[in-house]
Amino acid sequence: MINYGELYYDHYSNFLGEPIDREVFKNNEERVYNTLGFSKYEEVVGDNVEISLVVDGAFSSAGYILANALFYCIGNQVQIG
Repeated sequence: MINYGELYYDHYSNFLGEPIDREVFKNNEERVYNTLGFSKYEEVVGDNVEISLVVDGAFSSAGYILANALFYCIGNQVQIG
């Protein structure tokens, strides 16, 4: 399984240098869904934002709900931030 957290850490460390601090948390009962690229729609939603959604249940539908909510915001030019 690809560890995307480690890939992002390595990428940013290469360009920005070593961080001051780092901590990795794991819990099999929680998941985090993050947008990557939502900031592309800054002109539509009114701010340069990325969204994180932490859930401890409904794993099979949480990502779908987040994606649909954001597509709704983009389609209806809802201001975020």
